[in-house]
Amino acid sequence: MPVPLPDGRVVWLFGDTYIGTVYADGSILPNDHLVNNSFVVQSGRCFTPLMGGAQRARTDLIPDPAPNQWYWPASGVVSGNALFVFMWRIENDGGALGFHVLDMRMAVFSLPNLTLQSIGPAPIPASPDRPYGAAAFGDATSGYLYLYGANSLGPSNGVDEPEQRNFVARAPLNAFTFPDTWTYWDGIGWSASSAAATPMTFASTPPFAFPPSTYPIDGPAAPLNVSPAPAGAVGYSYLGTAKLLDALSADVSVFTAPTPNGPWTYRAKVADTVFPGLSTYGAATHMSLPGTTSPIVVFSTNDSPFDSGSIPLSIQSYGPRFVAPLMGSLP
Repeated sequence: MPVPLPDGRVVWLFGDTYIGTVYADGSILPNDHLVNNSFVVQSGRCFTPLMGGAQRARTDLIPDPAPNQWYWPASGVVSGNALFVFMWRIENDGGALGFHVLDMRMAVFSLPNLTLQSIGPAPIPASPDRPYGAAAFGDATSGYLYLYGANSLGPSNGVDEPEQRNFVARAPLNAFTFPDTWTYWDGIGWSASSAAATPMTFASTPPFAFPPSTYPIDGPAAPLNVSPAPAGAVGYSYLGTAKLLDALSADVSVFTAPTPNGPWTYRAKVADTVFPGLSTYGAATHMSLPGTTSPIVVFSTNDSPFDSGSIPLSIQSYGPRFVAPLMGSLP
């Protein structure tokens, strides 16, 4: 996830990061070192990795909170002379996926030198079922920081399938570190009570096709990544990007809205994410990345736990993908 800095640089937030040699065919060795989080600092065409430890002995940039726990960066925002990173706190459990989410935390880095200053709880109640901070949007127009997260609330439209819905909270951009400044979208307005939070509304979302049947969904299961509308947009002010069912669907979809809290309307599929043997997850549309002249769609891939074949470990199997939007898909 890229976060622009005031001096023109961009900090790319990474989770799992392999340290080692990339061979001509893109492969990496299974025993190459893995750290759980890192930054890459972009200055023009130059990209500089930022990790903990020393050369040939790298460690997580954001240290582990406890044995068998680590942090995965989720989103970030700049305020004043600091970079604030919202991050999943993860615990190894030996289960099917090997981990589960404990909660959301916040790390603070000083600018411009990106020195870690502190790690603590997020200033907003965030839990595995309400992960505010899974996506963040600092809106200069309204002067608010919006944090998004998806929560499973049971059946969708009477169909006996799990449904995930997106929630949003906000606080002033110049005061979001204070817990009492946060309010929660309750379907009508903004409430000071987190218990009053109501999912954002999504219209025209296509049913999810899961052969041999389909079932309706009330918006994307994945957290919604929000940005201002592209230049020349008509009839809406904000663009939201998400996969409809995250790792279970092959789309990247976009939604439009008049405000950062909706109501959202499904518009189109902006990218296909079909890669045999791989899971694809997490998606965002970026309008003005340095060095680009058009919008870019970014998502991640990894070896699929649902595929019987083992994909050789390579930079093509585990890592980010950058693609142009499908022709005519951006409204």
